[in-house]
Amino acid sequence: MSCANFRSTFTNVFSGLVLILWLCCAGEVLGQQNRPRERAARPSGAFSTDMPTIDTENGYLFVNGQYVPTPYRIEFFSDSFKINGTVYAEDAFNLSSQSSQNSSFGRYGGRGKFRSSEAGPLDPWQRFAMQLGDLRSDGAMLLNDSKPSVAIAPGQTTFEFLQLATADDPAAIDDLDIDTLITKGPDRDTWIARIQEMEYSDQFEERAGEHIDRIESIKRSNYYASQANRWTARLQLPLTIFAFLLVVVALGNLMTSSQAVFASAAPKQATPESKDAWLSANRKTTITLLAIAGLMSLLDLVWTVLAYQTGATRELNPLGSQLIENGLTLFIAKLTITGIAISLLYWLRQYPLARRTIWWGCLTFTLLTARWLTFNSLFI
Repeated sequence: MSCANFRSTFTNVFSGLVLILWLCCAGEVLGQQNRPRERAARPSGAFSTDMPTIDTENGYLFVNGQYVPTPYRIEFFSDSFKINGTVYAEDAFNLSSQSSQNSSFGRYGGRGKFRSSEAGPLDPWQRFAMQLGDLRSDGAMLLNDSKPSVAIAPGQTTFEFLQLATADDPAAIDDLDIDTLITKGPDRDTWIARIQEMEYSDQFEERAGEHIDRIESIKRSNYYASQANRWTARLQLPLTIFAFLLVVVALGNLMTSSQAVFASAAPKQATPESKDAWLSANRKTTITLLAIAGLMSLLDLVWTVLAYQTGATRELNPLGSQLIENGLTLFIAKLTITGIAISLLYWLRQYPLARRTIWWGCLTFTLLTARWLTFNSLFI
């Protein structure tokens, strides 16, 4: 064989080997891309050893119908978990609802809808551990070895559960403020039966009562704020216009009456007719200034209540701060005190000190109203 033929044969064989090798590598790569990924093997236990320990004084935990008192310490091991020192195996409780969307029990979310446990990458055991973690946010967990366990989401749902649990008659469910937790049909009867068979300790009754009172207080505050915002939107413009006109009238009367008010008495050389005219003018000035002060005091009351209810300000008056929570009580107290002060000053109007007190008081209310006008102009 000549050298040229040998070189040609060698080149052809080498090229064929390279092509075969390239095809093998390409097939392996394509096979790896199309091959379904295999999940990493799970440890022999249900729980992961790196799950964090839960330490909390919040939430409500029931085990087989009995309330577990706080504080809670929940630890996870490879094949068990521990609640306040008591060890439970991974199969100690019925967690069938963790993987069944059609179960009557499970994790309930908003508007009575079941929140599917199959959504998301978490497996039932990880989800179970996460739901136990909701105890930190005042959630509730009902663990049972024969009936499906229930995870009650924090917030409105737990509030409704506590309402039902502390009701004198759970069958009177229609009288309770239940909207999210309970739905019509089988769920209603199931919840009533489940609540009636549970045991509640004195600590649970006390904690649940405090929880309900706190939520109801927040609801009342939100309702008052909503109503105050509505009334503020309606009254802001007319009250501002009225207050502006009242300030103008007050300033005019204060300037024109200052000389007569600060005079010690009627002129000594005055005739009886001029003296009567002076007394009449004094009486008219006193009534005008007292009326202006009374109207401005009423404006201050209305604006204070509206601003406090909307959260825009807070009452610095120590007496008013105790009464402002109840608008009617504050109104009666303010009306009574202002009425007594105006009546007393009018009765003593013939004395120079009383007249000066009226003048300075009206000036003070005028400045206060001007301050309210400045404050309210920021929100119009």
